[in-house]
Amino acid sequence: MVTTAFPQAVAARERKLPEPGPLLLATDGSEASDAAFALAKQLVGERGADARVLAVVEPLPVIARDLELPDWVKELNATRHEELGARARQQLAAIGSPEWEIEIREGAPAVEIARAARERKAGIVVIGIGRHALRDRLFGDETALQLLRISDVPVFAVTPGATGLSRRVILATDFSEASVRALRGALPFLADDATVYLTHVVPRFAHLSGIWAAMQQSYVDSLAAEFERVRARLDAPATMTVESITLKGVPARELIDFAEASQADLIVCGSHGQGMISRLLLGSVATYVVRGSPCPVLIFPERRSSGTRTRKPAEHAAVQREAQTMEIPRDKWPEILKAFTAHNSARHCRIEVADPSIGARAQVVDYPLLGVAFDRHDQRVEIMVGEHDGAHHLTRGITGVTGVSLLVDEHGRDRMLQITHGDGQTMIWLESNR
Repeated sequence: MVTTAFPQAVAARERKLPEPGPLLLATDGSEASDAAFALAKQLVGERGADARVLAVVEPLPVIARDLELPDWVKELNATRHEELGARARQQLAAIGSPEWEIEIREGAPAVEIARAARERKAGIVVIGIGRHALRDRLFGDETALQLLRISDVPVFAVTPGATGLSRRVILATDFSEASVRALRGALPFLADDATVYLTHVVPRFAHLSGIWAAMQQSYVDSLAAEFERVRARLDAPATMTVESITLKGVPARELIDFAEASQADLIVCGSHGQGMISRLLLGSVATYVVRGSPCPVLIFPERRSSGTRTRKPAEHAAVQREAQTMEIPRDKWPEILKAFTAHNSARHCRIEVADPSIGARAQVVDYPLLGVAFDRHDQRVEIMVGEHDGAHHLTRGITGVTGVSLLVDEHGRDRMLQITHGDGQTMIWLESNR
């Protein structure tokens, strides 16, 4: 690890940090959300943000959408709404803020939270995640992980015990513009006297020689100038202390280890980058950091381009005009997967596997999608990614498939294909800017 200390941040003047904007506090009523309530209260009190609470009831499974639900199912659903609302009110009362408005919605939690954030023009979404243990995190933070993939606003994933503005903060940077925006955007959530570790992880390039070794050395030599450039643009108050930190290794692991060693109370990073180093550091790292971080994680999404063209809704049965997740009937799997391939071939994607026995891990990052198909004979789903020339491609075969779901956005554009199998699931996340 290489450390360069700067006694004061670059800004020589005192300045008032901007308000973080309206705050949307998402809760599922569980203990994992308690810390999110406490931290939200601190943000509202110290930075002047307005707050609203959102609780989402996951819909009950139905066999067929055209069947009339029996009365007991309707009563059960109404009871679930009432109980979740009551729990949210208890959580508000526990922090002494009963005046915040509570909204109850029904649907896929991540989709509904992202939609509410857009509708309310929220500046940030605060959500709780499970305890610092694999089993708790694997299931407890699934909504947070899905949310940071589709959210247009920053997501503050809060671990138990977190309170107040952060004072020891790791700002992960790859020196890109997206990284700088994330670092500047994090400032309103930091204490005025915070110590900020501006951190870059150099990936391990093994067995390089010749021109590749020279390129690696040139990259390492440029870090000092890159740190200085980003530090100057950070524009932190003079009351904050900024240190530049260079780590080497697997990015997520190094960030988590450094957070534990430095007793950091916040990690800040972006959820996506555009260049090679961006993808190595920020592409899939956000998922791993949320999974294993000992402290809260503040994730900034990629900036959505207002000029990005979206296609018309795809002409197959699974796609709707409202953002939602839909279960695909088994007899429709071949048809829908064929249509999914036709509509999304060549879009860059990320494939993730979540399995209780191995945890969650990104299998593939930033590869073009070649196709997804269902083999009726072997009862397996085949996924292929890579280049269309056939020279470079990867495949994944999934047996024991129990379900196929499709997440689409409000424009009818496919965002994620989820394949459940055994005790786990495989997710194909499609990049929204491709």
